[in-house]
Amino acid sequence: MKRFSAMFGLIILIGSFIPALSIEFDVKIESGYTFVCPDDCLTYYKGNTDLYLDIMMGNDDGLDWTGFSMNFRIYARINGIDTDDVPIVWIDAGNGGDLSGSLDRMNGWDDATYFGMYNEVVGFNWDGSLPDTMNHTTASMTGWPAGDPQLTRYRFHFSLPLIGIDPLTDIVEICIDQADRDDIYTWDWEIPVDFGGPYCFEFLAEMETPPIVVAPPVMTTSHSTPYELNCYIQHDDWLPLSNVCAIDENDNPIGTATIFNESYLNWVFDPPCSWINDGLDHYVFFYPESEAAGLYCPETLRSHALLVVTEGQPEILGDYESEVLGKIGETNDVTINLNQDAPDGETWSYEVNPMPSGEVTIIDGVLSFTPAEEDDGIDYIFTVRAADCTGNYDECDVIFWARSDYLCGDPDEDSQVNILDIVYLINALYKDGPGPGPLEISDVNNDGAINILDVVYIINYKYKDGPTLNCPQ
Repeated sequence: MKRFSAMFGLIILIGSFIPALSIEFDVKIESGYTFVCPDDCLTYYKGNTDLYLDIMMGNDDGLDWTGFSMNFRIYARINGIDTDDVPIVWIDAGNGGDLSGSLDRMNGWDDATYFGMYNEVVGFNWDGSLPDTMNHTTASMTGWPAGDPQLTRYRFHFSLPLIGIDPLTDIVEICIDQADRDDIYTWDWEIPVDFGGPYCFEFLAEMETPPIVVAPPVMTTSHSTPYELNCYIQHDDWLPLSNVCAIDENDNPIGTATIFNESYLNWVFDPPCSWINDGLDHYVFFYPESEAAGLYCPETLRSHALLVVTEGQPEILGDYESEVLGKIGETNDVTINLNQDAPDGETWSYEVNPMPSGEVTIIDGVLSFTPAEEDDGIDYIFTVRAADCTGNYDECDVIFWARSDYLCGDPDEDSQVNILDIVYLINALYKDGPGPGPLEISDVNNDGAINILDVVYIINYKYKDGPTLNCPQ
């Protein structure tokens, strides 16, 4: 907060003392920079806009005044009360009282230096935050020659940075008035002058472009795939965005909406399966918010988009027909993948006959089987099904060999590795025979697959002094 003794002054010199004075003043802001607020239908000056404030003077008393002195103060009011530290931008003005860039001394119609012997401006507290003061001293100005009309003599170039747009709470008044005398300049003949102030002007921020999400008119997604939208939020540069809300056609929150990089929306939504073929149009409405400006959902301008949800029929990926070793007393898992990256809404189930004695669960596509001792030696065929809410489904078979003991390279399970195991694998691979068995038994070269290479590997091991069998554990 700034403390000051307000001095914003001008002093008029005269050749002889004359008690009467008929200098007339007016203060105006150039036209064309007002707007009508839709909330109260009143007119305000635009915040965040470069403006010119003109001090106008005229003399019609027929006398030649040769000098003038007056002290001015520019300050701000909110709700009719003077306030400190309202920000202001003096266009092109320097710090420390240098007003040369912001204040033009004019001859009534254009920039000009006055004729005469003295013309100086000294500023105080000129630091970009109101109130501000200055001292202006000049000679041979208003009233020289006699009969000058009321013309612009001083022009201030400024902008008032504002965010608030509510006329009930956010109006800022900028005022200029005569102030107490400065002691910097002493004049022998000071003329009593009534400035006629204060002159006050009401400012309010105007949303020339209401914030709006530039969303596509139609968005399409599968019900089982989360939809993600990243798009630009169009808004005025001076208006900081704090949040954005997303609601559906029934005014309920929908998905997760966030702001990133100050001007962009990220929205993620996982549509329910029930939206498929329900005969309804599903919309999402986006409302940008600005806490600083007091803009909150649903008061701000909304944008909307139609969300079309496709069936996204589940499809099981990969081959689950080969056998899996189910070690007795251990939990053995098989993960079944669908065509969607992030499944949602599918119902998982299984059928098996006979029913194992051990524990079986299926959760989110993971089939878990813990065989009991009573299951030892039995091959269980699980038919696993993934279905969506519309009845579309896909299924596959998973065969568990429940075993407490097994031998690598012995898929026919006669407790020895011989030519019969070679025949067993050939029949399984090429002649629709049973098998070929779990990897722990039949993948003798440990390459993650059961194929002709395993047949060759067993032949080399048994009959050509090849390397030992190497099934995965």
